[in-house]
Amino acid sequence: GLPNMRALGERLQHFWRDNDGIGKACLIVAEMGNLRDLRLRYGPLQDNGIWQRDSTEEVHRLLPSLPATQLEIYQFGDAALAILVRDLALSELRTQPQITELASNLAEQVGRDWPGFRPLFRCAVVELKPPVDADEGHLPFRAITVALSAIESGVVFFDDPIQRDSEIDALIESSLERWLQQGDAPLCYQPKHRLQDRRLVGAEALLRMRDTEGRMIAPMRVISLLRRQGRLAELEWATLQSAIHFLQQCRRDGWQLKIAVNVSAESLRLPDFGLRLQELLQLHDVPGVMLRLEIVEWTEIVERDVVDANIAQLLAAEVTLSLDDFGAGYSTLILLSQLAIAEVKIEQALIATLSDAKSQSIVRFIVEVAHRCGAIVVAEGTETLAQEQQLRALGVDVGQGYLYSAALPADEFRRFAAS
Repeated sequence: GLPNMRALGERLQHFWRDNDGIGKACLIVAEMGNLRDLRLRYGPLQDNGIWQRDSTEEVHRLLPSLPATQLEIYQFGDAALAILVRDLALSELRTQPQITELASNLAEQVGRDWPGFRPLFRCAVVELKPPVDADEGHLPFRAITVALSAIESGVVFFDDPIQRDSEIDALIESSLERWLQQGDAPLCYQPKHRLQDRRLVGAEALLRMRDTEGRMIAPMRVISLLRRQGRLAELEWATLQSAIHFLQQCRRDGWQLKIAVNVSAESLRLPDFGLRLQELLQLHDVPGVMLRLEIVEWTEIVERDVVDANIAQLLAAEVTLSLDDFGAGYSTLILLSQLAIAEVKIEQALIATLSDAKSQSIVRFIVEVAHRCGAIVVAEGTETLAQEQQLRALGVDVGQGYLYSAALPADEFRRFAAS
Protein backbone atom coordinates (compact mmCIF):
# COMPACT_ATOMS: atom_id res chain seq x y z
CA GLY A 1 0.00 0.00 0.00
CA LEU A 2 3.00 2.34 0.00
CA PRO A 3 3.82 4.67 -2.90
CA ASN A 4 6.99 3.53 -4.69
CA MET A 5 10.24 5.07 -5.84
CA ARG A 6 8.77 6.49 -9.02
CA ALA A 7 6.09 8.23 -6.97
CA LEU A 8 8.83 9.68 -4.78
CA GLY A 9 10.59 11.12 -7.79
CA GLU A 10 7.37 12.69 -9.05
CA ARG A 11 6.65 14.09 -5.57
CA LEU A 12 10.06 15.76 -5.49
CA GLN A 13 9.45 17.36 -8.87
CA HIS A 14 6.25 18.91 -7.50
CA PHE A 15 7.98 19.92 -4.25
CA TRP A 16 10.75 21.87 -5.99
CA ARG A 17 8.32 23.42 -8.43
CA ASP A 18 5.95 24.51 -5.65
CA ASN A 19 8.82 26.01 -3.65
CA ASP A 20 10.59 27.69 -6.58
CA GLY A 21 13.55 25.37 -6.07
CA ILE A 22 14.56 26.85 -2.71
CA GLY A 23 12.80 24.62 -0.19
CA LYS A 24 14.53 22.48 2.44
CA ALA A 25 14.14 18.70 2.40
CA CYS A 26 15.96 15.55 3.46
CA LEU A 27 15.57 11.90 2.63
CA ILE A 28 16.05 9.07 5.11
CA VAL A 29 16.57 5.70 3.46
CA ALA A 30 16.22 2.79 5.90
CA GLU A 31 17.46 -0.52 4.52
CA MET A 32 17.52 -4.03 5.97
CA GLY A 33 21.07 -5.28 5.51
CA ASN A 34 20.42 -8.98 6.14
CA LEU A 35 17.41 -9.56 3.90
CA ARG A 36 19.11 -12.59 2.39
CA ASP A 37 19.25 -14.25 5.81
CA LEU A 38 15.53 -13.57 6.27
CA ARG A 39 14.70 -15.21 2.93
CA LEU A 40 16.87 -18.22 3.73
CA ARG A 41 15.01 -18.67 7.01
CA TYR A 42 11.41 -17.96 5.88
CA GLY A 43 11.49 -18.42 2.12
CA PRO A 44 10.16 -15.92 -0.48
CA LEU A 45 8.46 -12.91 1.07
CA GLN A 46 4.75 -12.38 0.51
CA ASP A 47 3.17 -9.13 -0.64
CA ASN A 48 6.43 -7.95 -2.27
CA GLY A 49 8.30 -6.95 0.83
CA ILE A 50 8.75 -6.89 4.58
CA TRP A 51 6.51 -3.93 5.30
CA GLN A 52 3.07 -4.19 6.90
CA ARG A 53 0.12 -2.01 6.02
CA ASP A 54 0.65 0.13 9.10
CA SER A 55 4.27 1.00 8.19
CA THR A 56 3.43 4.70 7.81
CA GLU A 57 1.88 4.89 11.27
CA GLU A 58 4.78 2.95 12.77
CA VAL A 59 7.35 5.35 11.30
CA HIS A 60 5.42 8.29 12.72
CA ARG A 61 5.46 6.63 16.12
CA LEU A 62 9.24 6.10 15.87
CA LEU A 63 9.81 9.78 15.01
CA PRO A 64 7.46 11.55 17.44
CA SER A 65 9.39 14.84 17.46
CA LEU A 66 8.77 15.36 13.74
CA PRO A 67 5.27 16.57 12.76
CA ALA A 68 3.43 13.94 10.76
CA THR A 69 2.59 16.60 8.18
CA GLN A 70 6.31 16.88 7.34
CA LEU A 71 6.85 13.15 6.76
CA GLU A 72 5.99 11.09 3.71
CA ILE A 73 6.78 7.35 3.53
CA TYR A 74 7.71 5.53 0.32
CA GLN A 75 8.79 1.99 -0.51
CA PHE A 76 12.33 2.38 -1.83
CA GLY A 77 12.79 -1.34 -2.46
CA ASP A 78 11.84 -4.72 -1.05
CA ALA A 79 14.00 -4.10 1.99
CA ALA A 80 14.15 -0.29 2.09
CA LEU A 81 11.87 2.55 3.09
CA ALA A 82 12.37 6.17 2.04
CA ILE A 83 11.16 8.85 4.43
CA LEU A 84 10.83 12.29 2.88
CA VAL A 85 11.25 14.99 5.52
CA ARG A 86 10.12 18.39 4.31
CA ASP A 87 11.16 21.83 5.62
CA LEU A 88 14.21 20.62 7.54
CA ALA A 89 17.90 20.82 6.60
CA LEU A 90 20.39 18.06 7.40
CA SER A 91 21.96 20.11 10.19
CA GLU A 92 18.55 20.47 11.83
CA LEU A 93 17.57 16.85 11.35
CA ARG A 94 20.71 15.41 12.91
CA THR A 95 19.88 17.07 16.24
CA GLN A 96 16.69 14.98 16.54
CA PRO A 97 17.44 12.13 19.01
CA GLN A 98 14.97 9.74 17.38
CA ILE A 99 16.92 9.88 14.10
CA THR A 100 20.07 8.35 15.59
CA GLU A 101 17.97 5.56 17.14
CA LEU A 102 15.84 4.92 14.06
CA ALA A 103 17.81 1.91 12.80
CA SER A 104 17.69 0.02 16.11
CA ASN A 105 14.02 0.92 16.67
CA LEU A 106 13.10 -0.27 13.18
CA ALA A 107 14.96 -3.51 13.81
CA GLU A 108 13.03 -4.07 17.01
CA GLN A 109 9.69 -3.21 15.39
CA VAL A 110 10.15 -5.38 12.27
CA GLY A 111 11.69 -8.20 14.30
CA ARG A 112 8.35 -8.72 16.06
CA ASP A 113 6.89 -9.96 12.76
CA TRP A 114 9.64 -12.56 12.32
CA PRO A 115 10.12 -14.63 15.51
CA GLY A 116 13.66 -15.86 16.00
CA PHE A 117 15.14 -13.43 13.48
CA ARG A 118 17.05 -10.25 14.32
CA PRO A 119 16.92 -7.70 11.49
CA LEU A 120 19.85 -5.37 10.92
CA PHE A 121 18.92 -1.91 9.67
CA ARG A 122 21.08 0.91 8.41
CA CYS A 123 19.82 4.39 7.64
CA ALA A 124 21.28 7.01 5.32
CA VAL A 125 20.21 10.61 5.90
CA VAL A 126 20.76 12.74 2.79
CA GLU A 127 20.02 16.40 2.19
CA LEU A 128 18.11 16.93 -1.06
CA LYS A 129 19.24 19.55 -3.54
CA PRO A 130 17.08 21.23 -6.17
CA PRO A 131 17.50 19.56 -9.59
CA VAL A 132 19.48 21.30 -12.29
CA ASP A 133 17.06 20.00 -14.90
CA ALA A 134 13.41 20.80 -14.18
CA ASP A 135 12.32 17.44 -15.59
CA GLU A 136 14.33 15.24 -13.23
CA GLY A 137 13.16 14.07 -9.82
CA HIS A 138 16.75 14.28 -8.55
CA LEU A 139 16.86 11.26 -6.30
CA PRO A 140 20.46 11.20 -4.97
CA PHE A 141 21.12 7.51 -5.65
CA ARG A 142 24.90 7.85 -5.48
CA ALA A 143 24.83 9.67 -2.14
CA ILE A 144 22.46 7.05 -0.71
CA THR A 145 24.59 4.17 -1.93
CA VAL A 146 27.83 5.69 -0.62
CA ALA A 147 26.30 6.45 2.78
CA LEU A 148 24.72 3.01 3.20
CA SER A 149 27.90 1.22 2.16
CA ALA A 150 29.82 3.09 4.88
CA ILE A 151 28.08 1.17 7.70
CA GLU A 152 26.65 -2.28 8.43
CA SER A 153 24.02 -1.00 10.86
CA GLY A 154 23.05 2.26 12.50
CA VAL A 155 22.58 5.74 11.05
CA VAL A 156 24.95 7.73 8.87
CA PHE A 157 24.52 11.34 7.78
CA PHE A 158 25.71 12.15 4.29
CA ASP A 159 27.64 15.21 5.40
CA ASP A 160 30.95 16.80 4.39
CA PRO A 161 33.37 13.85 4.92
CA ILE A 162 31.16 11.35 3.10
CA GLN A 163 30.28 13.93 0.47
CA ARG A 164 34.00 14.46 -0.10
CA ASP A 165 34.54 10.71 -0.41
CA SER A 166 31.77 10.52 -2.99
CA GLU A 167 33.18 13.46 -4.93
CA ILE A 168 36.66 11.91 -4.92
CA ASP A 169 35.26 8.62 -6.23
CA ALA A 170 33.46 10.47 -9.01
CA LEU A 171 36.65 12.43 -9.79
CA ILE A 172 38.68 9.21 -10.01
CA GLU A 173 36.16 7.65 -12.40
CA SER A 174 35.98 10.70 -14.68
CA SER A 175 39.75 11.18 -14.58
CA LEU A 176 40.34 7.59 -15.70
CA GLU A 177 38.18 8.19 -18.77
CA ARG A 178 40.25 11.27 -19.62
CA TRP A 179 43.58 9.52 -19.00
CA LEU A 180 42.60 6.70 -21.34
CA GLN A 181 41.65 9.15 -24.06
CA GLN A 182 44.57 11.57 -23.67
CA GLY A 183 47.33 9.36 -22.26
CA ASP A 184 48.14 11.86 -19.51
CA ALA A 185 47.76 9.94 -16.24
CA PRO A 186 49.59 11.98 -13.53
CA LEU A 187 52.81 10.05 -12.94
CA CYS A 188 55.88 10.89 -10.92
CA TYR A 189 59.19 9.09 -11.32
CA GLN A 190 61.41 7.89 -8.47
CA PRO A 191 65.04 7.55 -9.56
CA LYS A 192 66.92 4.25 -9.35
CA HIS A 193 70.69 4.36 -8.88
CA ARG A 194 73.35 1.72 -9.39
CA LEU A 195 74.93 1.19 -6.00
CA GLN A 196 78.40 0.56 -7.37
CA ASP A 197 78.84 4.13 -8.63
CA ARG A 198 75.47 5.86 -7.97
CA ARG A 199 74.86 6.18 -11.68
CA LEU A 200 71.22 6.93 -12.58
CA VAL A 201 69.89 3.85 -14.40
CA GLY A 202 66.13 4.41 -14.47
CA ALA A 203 63.04 5.15 -12.43
CA GLU A 204 59.75 3.72 -11.26
CA ALA A 205 56.57 5.41 -12.47
CA LEU A 206 54.18 6.11 -9.58
CA LEU A 207 50.63 7.47 -9.74
CA ARG A 208 50.29 10.85 -8.01
CA MET A 209 46.73 12.10 -8.37
CA ARG A 210 45.38 15.27 -6.74
CA ASP A 211 41.83 16.47 -6.10
CA THR A 212 40.33 19.70 -7.40
CA GLU A 213 41.87 21.63 -4.48
CA GLY A 214 45.34 20.25 -5.09
CA ARG A 215 45.35 17.75 -2.22
CA MET A 216 46.99 14.37 -2.79
CA ILE A 217 44.72 11.35 -3.26
CA ALA A 218 46.36 8.20 -1.91
CA PRO A 219 47.32 5.89 -4.80
CA MET A 220 45.80 2.91 -2.98
CA ARG A 221 42.50 4.82 -2.81
CA VAL A 222 42.49 5.04 -6.61
CA ILE A 223 43.60 1.43 -7.07
CA SER A 224 41.12 0.03 -4.53
CA LEU A 225 38.14 1.85 -6.05
CA LEU A 226 38.94 0.82 -9.62
CA ARG A 227 39.72 -2.76 -8.59
CA ARG A 228 36.27 -3.02 -6.97
CA GLN A 229 34.77 -1.76 -10.21
CA GLY A 230 36.74 -4.26 -12.29
CA ARG A 231 38.70 -1.44 -13.97
CA LEU A 232 42.20 -2.00 -12.59
CA ALA A 233 43.53 -3.12 -15.98
CA GLU A 234 42.20 0.12 -17.51
CA LEU A 235 44.10 2.13 -14.90
CA GLU A 236 47.27 0.19 -15.64
CA TRP A 237 46.84 0.78 -19.37
CA ALA A 238 46.42 4.51 -18.72
CA THR A 239 49.67 4.58 -16.71
CA LEU A 240 51.47 2.68 -19.46
CA GLN A 241 50.29 5.22 -22.03
CA SER A 242 51.54 8.09 -19.89
CA ALA A 243 54.88 6.40 -19.15
CA ILE A 244 55.50 5.69 -22.83
CA HIS A 245 54.84 9.35 -23.68
CA PHE A 246 57.46 10.19 -21.05
CA LEU A 247 59.90 7.67 -22.51
CA GLN A 248 59.40 9.30 -25.89
CA GLN A 249 60.59 12.59 -24.35
CA CYS A 250 63.53 10.88 -22.64
CA ARG A 251 64.64 9.39 -25.93
CA ARG A 252 64.52 12.82 -27.56
CA ASP A 253 66.75 14.05 -24.73
CA GLY A 254 69.22 11.33 -25.65
CA TRP A 255 68.76 9.19 -22.51
CA GLN A 256 68.45 5.42 -22.54
CA LEU A 257 66.85 5.07 -19.11
CA LYS A 258 64.65 2.16 -18.13
CA ILE A 259 61.24 3.12 -16.69
CA ALA A 260 59.34 0.58 -14.59
CA VAL A 261 55.53 0.57 -14.55
CA ASN A 262 53.39 -1.56 -12.23
CA VAL A 263 51.04 -4.10 -13.80
CA SER A 264 48.97 -6.76 -12.08
CA ALA A 265 47.50 -10.09 -13.08
CA GLU A 266 44.44 -8.14 -14.26
CA SER A 267 46.47 -6.87 -17.21
CA LEU A 268 48.57 -9.96 -17.84
CA ARG A 269 45.51 -12.18 -18.15
CA LEU A 270 43.95 -10.00 -20.89
CA PRO A 271 44.21 -11.62 -24.33
CA ASP A 272 46.52 -9.65 -26.66
CA PHE A 273 47.81 -7.39 -23.84
CA GLY A 274 51.37 -8.03 -24.99
CA LEU A 275 50.53 -7.32 -28.62
CA ARG A 276 48.70 -4.08 -27.76
CA LEU A 277 51.65 -2.88 -25.69
CA GLN A 278 54.07 -3.74 -28.48
CA GLU A 279 51.94 -1.69 -30.90
CA LEU A 280 51.83 1.23 -28.45
CA LEU A 281 55.62 1.25 -28.21
CA GLN A 282 55.95 1.16 -32.00
CA LEU A 283 53.41 3.97 -32.39
CA HIS A 284 55.55 6.28 -30.23
CA ASP A 285 58.88 4.99 -31.57
CA VAL A 286 60.00 3.85 -28.12
CA PRO A 287 62.30 0.78 -27.92
CA GLY A 288 60.86 -1.93 -25.71
CA VAL A 289 64.18 -2.17 -23.88
CA MET A 290 63.36 1.18 -22.19
CA LEU A 291 60.25 -0.26 -20.52
CA ARG A 292 60.13 -2.63 -17.57
CA LEU A 293 56.92 -4.08 -16.15
CA GLU A 294 56.85 -4.54 -12.38
CA ILE A 295 54.55 -7.44 -11.63
CA VAL A 296 52.50 -6.74 -8.52
CA GLU A 297 49.94 -9.06 -6.91
CA TRP A 298 51.80 -12.00 -8.44
CA THR A 299 49.87 -14.46 -6.24
CA GLU A 300 46.85 -13.91 -8.50
CA ILE A 301 48.57 -14.99 -11.70
CA VAL A 302 46.38 -17.71 -13.14
CA GLU A 303 45.24 -18.54 -16.67
CA ARG A 304 48.86 -19.22 -17.44
CA ASP A 305 48.29 -19.93 -21.13
CA VAL A 306 47.18 -16.33 -21.71
CA VAL A 307 49.80 -14.92 -19.32
CA ASP A 308 52.61 -16.91 -20.96
CA ALA A 309 51.52 -15.79 -24.43
CA ASN A 310 51.55 -12.16 -23.32
CA ILE A 311 54.95 -12.51 -21.68
CA ALA A 312 56.36 -14.11 -24.82
CA GLN A 313 55.10 -11.15 -26.84
CA LEU A 314 56.62 -8.69 -24.35
CA LEU A 315 59.99 -10.42 -24.37
CA ALA A 316 59.96 -10.43 -28.18
CA ALA A 317 59.56 -6.64 -27.97
CA GLU A 318 62.52 -6.53 -25.48
CA VAL A 319 60.28 -5.39 -22.62
CA THR A 320 61.69 -6.80 -19.39
CA LEU A 321 59.94 -8.03 -16.23
CA SER A 322 60.44 -7.28 -12.56
CA LEU A 323 59.03 -9.00 -9.47
CA ASP A 324 57.82 -6.50 -6.89
CA ASP A 325 58.02 -7.11 -3.11
CA PHE A 326 60.29 -10.11 -3.50
CA GLY A 327 60.72 -11.96 -0.24
CA ALA A 328 57.11 -11.54 0.84
CA GLY A 329 56.08 -15.07 -0.14
CA TYR A 330 57.25 -18.46 -1.34
CA SER A 331 55.46 -18.22 -4.68
CA THR A 332 57.90 -15.52 -5.82
CA LEU A 333 60.59 -18.19 -5.97
CA ILE A 334 58.34 -20.26 -8.23
CA LEU A 335 57.77 -17.29 -10.55
CA LEU A 336 61.48 -16.51 -10.59
CA SER A 337 62.17 -20.05 -11.79
CA GLN A 338 59.31 -20.11 -14.32
CA LEU A 339 59.38 -16.63 -15.88
CA ALA A 340 62.15 -14.69 -17.59
CA ILE A 341 62.63 -12.18 -14.76
CA ALA A 342 65.23 -9.45 -15.24
CA GLU A 343 64.85 -7.77 -11.85
CA VAL A 344 63.64 -8.51 -8.35
CA LYS A 345 62.75 -5.80 -5.83
CA ILE A 346 63.34 -6.54 -2.17
CA GLU A 347 60.35 -5.99 0.11
CA GLN A 348 60.76 -2.63 1.88
CA ALA A 349 60.30 -4.12 5.35
CA LEU A 350 63.56 -6.03 4.92
CA ILE A 351 65.43 -2.85 4.06
CA ALA A 352 63.95 -1.05 7.09
CA THR A 353 65.29 -3.81 9.38
CA LEU A 354 68.62 -4.23 7.63
CA SER A 355 70.54 -3.76 10.87
CA ASP A 356 69.10 -7.09 12.01
CA ALA A 357 71.29 -10.12 11.26
CA LYS A 358 68.30 -12.19 10.08
CA SER A 359 67.26 -9.54 7.57
CA GLN A 360 70.81 -9.41 6.27
CA SER A 361 70.82 -13.20 5.81
CA ILE A 362 67.53 -13.04 3.87
CA VAL A 363 68.82 -10.24 1.63
CA ARG A 364 72.03 -12.19 0.99
CA PHE A 365 69.93 -15.23 0.03
CA ILE A 366 67.72 -13.18 -2.30
CA VAL A 367 70.78 -11.70 -4.02
CA GLU A 368 72.32 -15.14 -4.55
CA VAL A 369 69.10 -16.68 -5.94
CA ALA A 370 68.34 -13.70 -8.18
CA HIS A 371 71.85 -13.52 -9.60
CA ARG A 372 71.86 -17.24 -10.32
CA CYS A 373 68.60 -16.73 -12.26
CA GLY A 374 70.11 -13.84 -14.23
CA ALA A 375 68.23 -11.04 -12.46
CA ILE A 376 69.52 -7.88 -10.82
CA VAL A 377 68.35 -6.88 -7.33
CA VAL A 378 66.78 -3.54 -6.39
CA ALA A 379 66.42 -2.31 -2.81
CA GLU A 380 63.29 -0.18 -2.57
CA GLY A 381 63.15 2.10 0.46
CA THR A 382 66.87 2.92 0.63
CA GLU A 383 66.92 5.91 2.93
CA THR A 384 70.29 6.15 4.72
CA LEU A 385 73.97 6.00 3.86
CA ALA A 386 74.36 3.11 6.30
CA GLN A 387 71.71 1.10 4.42
CA GLU A 388 73.38 1.91 1.11
CA GLN A 389 76.74 0.70 2.43
CA GLN A 390 75.23 -2.52 3.78
CA LEU A 391 73.30 -3.20 0.58
CA ARG A 392 76.40 -2.70 -1.52
CA ALA A 393 78.31 -5.13 0.72
CA LEU A 394 75.49 -7.67 0.40
CA GLY A 395 75.68 -7.55 -3.40
CA VAL A 396 72.50 -5.58 -4.11
CA ASP A 397 72.73 -3.90 -7.50
CA VAL A 398 70.39 -0.89 -7.43
CA GLY A 399 68.99 1.43 -4.77
CA GLN A 400 65.70 3.33 -4.86
CA GLY A 401 64.47 5.60 -2.09
CA TYR A 402 64.62 8.94 -0.32
CA LEU A 403 68.42 8.75 0.01
CA TYR A 404 68.52 9.67 -3.67
CA SER A 405 65.21 11.40 -4.30
CA ALA A 406 61.47 11.28 -3.77
CA ALA A 407 59.28 10.61 -6.80
CA LEU A 408 59.51 13.63 -9.13
CA PRO A 409 57.07 15.06 -11.69
CA ALA A 410 58.15 14.39 -15.26
CA ASP A 411 59.78 17.79 -15.92
CA GLU A 412 61.59 17.76 -12.57
CA PHE A 413 62.87 14.24 -13.22
CA ARG A 414 64.24 15.29 -16.60
CA ARG A 415 66.09 18.18 -14.94
CA PHE A 416 67.31 15.78 -12.24
CA ALA A 417 68.59 13.38 -14.89
CA ALA A 418 70.27 16.18 -16.81
CA SER A 419 72.14 17.34 -13.72
